[in-house]
Amino acid sequence: MIYQNQQFNDELHAYLNYQFKVFIRPQYFIVLEWLPFAKDYIIAKKNARHFRNVLLGQLHNCRYNRLPENHTKLAFFHERATANINPRNHKNPIYKEVYHTNLYVGNLPYPYSELSILERLIKEEVAPLCKNLSKATSKFNKGVVILDYDEERHKFYSLKDINKFKYKQDNELVPDYEHSDYSAPLSEWKTRRLTPEQIAKNKEYALTKNRNINFPVLQ
Repeated sequence: MIYQNQQFNDELHAYLNYQFKVFIRPQYFIVLEWLPFAKDYIIAKKNARHFRNVLLGQLHNCRYNRLPENHTKLAFFHERATANINPRNHKNPIYKEVYHTNLYVGNLPYPYSELSILERLIKEEVAPLCKNLSKATSKFNKGVVILDYDEERHKFYSLKDINKFKYKQDNELVPDYEHSDYSAPLSEWKTRRLTPEQIAKNKEYALTKNRNINFPVLQ
C-alpha cells in the first residue's frame, strides 16, 4: 500500500497535462461499463486490453499488432463506484464497489472523428466483439457513453479515486499505463532527463497551482 502525498498528486497532474497535450490530444471522452461487473482492477484492465485491440483494429482496418505508427491514441483509467450487482431483483439489491473504465481518444482517422460515426462503429462493430462490454442502452443505464472532450471538465476527471481511496491498496493504479499511448509510465517519466521545451510544458500545470516541482533537466 502506498500513501500518496501532495507531491505525488502534483507530479501526476503535470504528467497527464503533458501527455494529453503532446501525445493523446483527446477528442472524445468515453465511459465503458463492464458486464459481468469488473469487481477488481485486473478484470477491468483485461477488458480494456481487449477493447483496445478491437477498437484500433476496426479504426485502422488491420490487426492490432500491425497498427500504423500514427494510430489513434488512447488513454485508459479504471474507476471504482458503488453499483447494484443484482439489478434484476429489485427486492434484494446487492451493492458493491465495481470498476468502470474512462477512455480518452485522440488522433482519430477520417471519418471516425465525427462523433455519430465513431459511436456507430463502437456500438455496431466493436461491441459485438467484446463480450464483457455492457450492451445496455436504457436512459439511465448505458454500456457506452461518448462525449465531446471538454478539457476543463474531463482532463483530470478520472483522478477522483486517487484521493477518494488514498488509504486503500492500488489507488495509484487509476491510470492504466500499460494500455495507454503515453510516452512513458509516470515512474519512468519522472527520472528521464528532459529538454527545456518539455520542462516548460510539464511545469504548466504545476505553475498554475503555485506548486514547486523539480523536473529532471537535460544536461
